[in-house]
Amino acid sequence: MTLLEFLKSNTNKEMLISELTDVFSEMCMMQPDENDELLFQTGTEIFVGEKCFHVSFVRYRTENEIHMDVMYPLSDATRFIHGNLWNTDVEGDFFRCVRSSKAFCAVEQLKPLRIDIYTED
Repeated sequence: MTLLEFLKSNTNKEMLISELTDVFSEMCMMQPDENDELLFQTGTEIFVGEKCFHVSFVRYRTENEIHMDVMYPLSDATRFIHGNLWNTDVEGDFFRCVRSSKAFCAVEQLKPLRIDIYTED
């Protein structure tokens, strides 16, 4: 099973952000490479003609990038949240920092509108 297949087969729109983070974290432990970099990116974007809030997890590998983009309804709680958190900017556990971020807390109890999982070379 490829890393992409692992993510696709272990995620769905009924999952909360904590569960999606757990799956992405588990995928990051598979086929580790010392050059891997991780990004947690948040912000507002247009999706199907409406603005929505997105949370993106990206694993940059030597051969490709693995993305998991999660879309949520835009709300007053998420409207002004945006940013990038790189694993290289974090001392300690990257996913612990993700879980304590404003973006994570703002969508913690919400079900996603959509999840896009893909690779880029």
